[in-house]
Amino acid sequence: MSTVYDVGDQVRLTAQFDASDGIGTDTTVSLKILAPDGTSTTPTPTSHGTGSYSQLLSLTMAGRWRYRWTGTGAVIASEEGSIDVRRRAVP
Repeated sequence: MSTVYDVGDQVRLTAQFDASDGIGTDTTVSLKILAPDGTSTTPTPTSHGTGSYSQLLSLTMAGRWRYRWTGTGAVIASEEGSIDVRRRAVP
């Protein structure tokens, strides 16, 4: 069973980019976030060491949030994910 978050929660999205030898490698990274209402944002992720990146995301509406990490430099790779957010039952 996957984790379901509540409106108002904040999550940290993370990505690790490794070279073909499995060693973390810095690369040019982009992140696209698609909110449940169809609006998209492209924040600038934070680097946390060689090949490691993160972005805080405030979940402001219920529904399925989708995101895609893309590396286009030394490591060419991409990964997609989603987060399910529910309305609060108790305000």
